[in-house]
Amino acid sequence: MSNGRSVAEILGLAEALQTSDANVCATPESWIPGNEVIVPPPATTQEAEVLKVQGYN
Repeated sequence: MSNGRSVAEILGLAEALQTSDANVCATPESWIPGNEVIVPPPATTQEAEVLKVQGYN
């Protein structure tokens, strides 16, 4: 009760957590569905090339 939070903020956090869990990614602060997410870095150059071809930044 000492920290106020809006319902929209709590629902957004729940959706971000579900997205992270389902897609093995991270979401930045104030993320909303449809915005970019953060994917784990590739371990090799070949993996980086595959991700680049798939459209990842």
